[in-house]
Amino acid sequence: MLQHFESITLQNLSKTGSDHCPLLLKCSTFKEDGPKPFRYINAWANNSSFLPLSDKFWNDNPNYGGMLGLHQKFKRLKVVLKAWNKESFGNIFSNLSQAEEKAKTAENIFSSDPTSANRQSLYKAHAELQYANINELSYLKQKSHLNWMELGDRNSKFFQSYVKGRRHLLKIRKIKGENGRCIEDTEGIKKAAVEHFSKVFSATSTQNISEILKYIPLSISVEDNNFLTALPDNEEVKDAVWALNPNSAPGYGATRLSLIPKKEYAASFEDYRPISLSTFLSKINTNILASRILKVLPKIISDQQIAFQKGKDIADHILMVEEMYHEINRKVEGGNMIIKLDLSKAFDRLNWEYLRGILGAFGFNEKTQNLLLANLKATRFSVLVNGTPSGFFKMAGGVKQGDPLSPLLFIIGLEGLSRLLISHHHSGYLSPFNAGRVPNPSHLAYADDLVIFTNGRVRNLLRLSNSISSFLQASGQRVNLLKSKFYTYSSISPQALSAKERALKIQHDRNHLNYLGVPICKAILRKEDCGFLIEHFDRLLSSWYNKSLNSMGRLTLIKYTLSSIPLHLMSVHKLPKSISSNLMKRMANFLWGGRENLNTIGSLGRRYVSQQNEEDWG
Repeated sequence: MLQHFESITLQNLSKTGSDHCPLLLKCSTFKEDGPKPFRYINAWANNSSFLPLSDKFWNDNPNYGGMLGLHQKFKRLKVVLKAWNKESFGNIFSNLSQAEEKAKTAENIFSSDPTSANRQSLYKAHAELQYANINELSYLKQKSHLNWMELGDRNSKFFQSYVKGRRHLLKIRKIKGENGRCIEDTEGIKKAAVEHFSKVFSATSTQNISEILKYIPLSISVEDNNFLTALPDNEEVKDAVWALNPNSAPGYGATRLSLIPKKEYAASFEDYRPISLSTFLSKINTNILASRILKVLPKIISDQQIAFQKGKDIADHILMVEEMYHEINRKVEGGNMIIKLDLSKAFDRLNWEYLRGILGAFGFNEKTQNLLLANLKATRFSVLVNGTPSGFFKMAGGVKQGDPLSPLLFIIGLEGLSRLLISHHHSGYLSPFNAGRVPNPSHLAYADDLVIFTNGRVRNLLRLSNSISSFLQASGQRVNLLKSKFYTYSSISPQALSAKERALKIQHDRNHLNYLGVPICKAILRKEDCGFLIEHFDRLLSSWYNKSLNSMGRLTLIKYTLSSIPLHLMSVHKLPKSISSNLMKRMANFLWGGRENLNTIGSLGRRYVSQQNEEDWG
């Protein structure tokens, strides 16, 4: 029964005259709450009339007006394709049902009258059924967004169940509004979403930007500016297009904000991450600029930042943090301290005036600045609520998650804090972390994951707090005081600990430091430190056990997804043998069709299964 419903919820009702709570089970099918945005369907390319129709339209409508003309051309093509889809291509699932009925009828006719003509009709009906099945599989695979499932399975039932599960995950049934009241009606949820995210992407207030800009060195030359602003040739445009995922932006029109829940039970819009579904045209521009600016980043980004840059290994930073953590108990006045800062909604809060100031201080001329910021300033958002766009508002601050250029602009903006901390440590304004005679960094940053190494004297912590505050005021950023933590020597007294907490306004964490998903330990990695790996495996497997996967599909999933989960941790630590055996046992049990917590016996050895066969993989 459960497979017939898109949405199933279970609610505990209050006790009334009984010592048992009644359960209310709500089952419903998915209902469209508004017009669906236009999306290109991959299955269209299987139709023999699609390419001739597109070619004819493209040739009959010559290009004019640069990108604006191309924009208008795509807009008119959208109207043509929507009409063709409705009148000629048809509904994929209705076509499949009709093809099944037609094939069944042809089989019955041929069984009762096996003539040559009826045989040809049967072959034709089977071919049409196969074509309809291919279209359904292509459509469901596109909707599932499964990048790993390129080989190993053609099970449309699996993709269908995955699409239903994904739709169930993204469905917003109720939300807590700004006033704390619960909103359950669809229109109310849409209105609340637009109000919330229009505030998120509004311009944040800034002050004293010049206090940060004075630490930025002039690094970009005239030649660099000319390189960044030069018109791209055909080859560069082609490379930018070919580098993009063809399924990442199947629609056309305004930039959509897709709301991805950060946790299982999202209660308010604060629990959702807004991902920008930019149009393919805008991604071509930003991808060209991103590939160019990557070549000048080494001139402006300090070694303390490693995110989104070639040639910088994340494992090196993790090992550096571990080395510093080993020295945290070194006897020194005030003690050593490691501070882990959490910037709240860092991508969404970056102020454009501050970002322009940083770009100018580095030497980017006005033409380059306008080019880099043009995509942000031209953005208009619609929020996708349960699959339909709502609202239309202008972006006035922040950068877009999901855009090729935006992460690079973010780390350029964060370089203001990096240069500030480096300068204050070099000048002696801030006392450094004492790791002996070896040089040590003042901080390390991976995007918005920031770790600061410093001395623990209260006077020094107050100075550090002032330095960070000057950056926050200039950039529009905020620190999440609840998620930010600090770590210090183990023998610290309660009085000294309280003084440090008051100076920084954040809490001391007595647990192990965790940096970029890796537990930082003073000894070898223990079984207790790897519990999150087992939990990650179990969480994925629990959602996969009820999916319809054949053995090759399960093997593909193991090779491309499960086996890659521990690699990040294994790049800096050796896994305990018990953990390795546990993970292998779970993968083997899943491969041979075992259910959760129920073991099964495999029919082939591990070495044979681990081999990559050309016959299997083509």
